[in-house]
Amino acid sequence: MEIQTNTKQKRIKPFRVICWRRKQAENSQGLAPVMFEIKFNGQTKTIHSGIYCKANSLNTKAFYVLDNSPATQLLQSRKSDFEKAFSKVSLSGEDIDLSRIADMVMKQAGYTDKTPLFREALEQVVIRYREQTGKVTTKGTLKAIVTAQYRLHDYLKDSGKWNVRLAEIKPVFVSDVITYMQGKKGYSKNYANKVIRVAMQVLNHAEDSEWIPRNPLRNVRLKHERVNIVYLDEQEIERLKTHHLFNDTFDLVRDGFLFQVYTGLAYMDMKNALIENLTTIDGMCCLRVKREKTKTPCLIPLLPPALVLIEKYKDWPYCKYFGKLMPTITNQRMNSYLKEIGGMCGISKHLTTHVGRKSAATFMVNNGISPVVIQSILGHSSFSTTANHYAVTMEQTIVREMNDLAKRKFPAITT
Repeated sequence: MEIQTNTKQKRIKPFRVICWRRKQAENSQGLAPVMFEIKFNGQTKTIHSGIYCKANSLNTKAFYVLDNSPATQLLQSRKSDFEKAFSKVSLSGEDIDLSRIADMVMKQAGYTDKTPLFREALEQVVIRYREQTGKVTTKGTLKAIVTAQYRLHDYLKDSGKWNVRLAEIKPVFVSDVITYMQGKKGYSKNYANKVIRVAMQVLNHAEDSEWIPRNPLRNVRLKHERVNIVYLDEQEIERLKTHHLFNDTFDLVRDGFLFQVYTGLAYMDMKNALIENLTTIDGMCCLRVKREKTKTPCLIPLLPPALVLIEKYKDWPYCKYFGKLMPTITNQRMNSYLKEIGGMCGISKHLTTHVGRKSAATFMVNNGISPVVIQSILGHSSFSTTANHYAVTMEQTIVREMNDLAKRKFPAITT
């Protein structure tokens, strides 16, 4: 008895040359680059033709540009060159490498891509930030940009795109970087988004410098993932406030953190706050500062616990000599001490100076301060920042406010 077996041979897809108009890169004159795409057996290689045309003027089947004979002749000639190069490599018995075929044709035609490498443009952006630090941008911003540069360098090396040129960047670059950052490096999507935003700045710079006709990532929209906000509730704040510490440095660090809780100041803003910034409005002592990060002016009415802390340190030599409201140590050392203090007070949350600022926003929103006032006190230029990243409504507040509504609207049922 014969057993028939059907074996399917893997079909080899033929070599094809197509052309298309890259409408995403259309410039202000309505011109967009015409791209060649060569395909073979699952491989794809895209090449810039060097030709630009308007919408509906390119016949992709006939390789024809309306009312432009030189462009039409070049497209058709280049198509023939690609086919001849493929036949030459194929007949030689060598493995088919579309990148090599593209290089053969374009070099023979005397065409070289003169756009800078992506990493070269990235370096220019970093240099520009270095020059602006202390004038337009802060040291913290520069540090974030340089760190993003390192992350992008890692991606370019590991993905074999170290020498990728600006003209070769496509929208898929975004998903590739995010996948790499989350998968291989283990970073969060929100951090990957920060790195992508730096890449977008590089491509904006390239467009402004006319190295590319249009930023290919211009229409990309990044989604921010909601994360759990770390903050202290009022019971934890009270526990931290009343716990006896046996170290003067710990006491100073705790007071600085509590000052942030009652004012909403970031570490650098607290460090820079001066006695001369104090003012009185309608009988209430207030602090006028300009945010170090955003340069946004803030008016912060001072709560009694904040005034107690100012009074505590007003005669300290450091505060008197420099005119400071609060004595501070470096942010790094302060965060290190806060970790120990949290453990001493039985607080399992990871305490940092930024947690003090988040706790301030949560404290205010859960005690009836309107979101607009909170935005002003925190110095956010956008309300969405306040709403999405800082103001966390606790369960007790939700229940209390709904209970108040029930009592007002349905008194007969609730009594």
